[in-house]
Amino acid sequence: MDKKTVSRDGTAIAYERIGAGPPVVLVGGAMTTGDGLLPLAAQLA
Repeated sequence: MDKKTVSRDGTAIAYERIGAGPPVVLVGGAMTTGDGLLPLAAQLA
């Protein structure tokens, strides 16, 4: 992931921005990484 932010409770959150236009948030399941969603994110971009 190329960007990071911190939630109000201090939890670190990593994310990527791909493409342009209205945002779509893709959330992977437990015990996975965001890398599994990259092919779908690329198609949506």
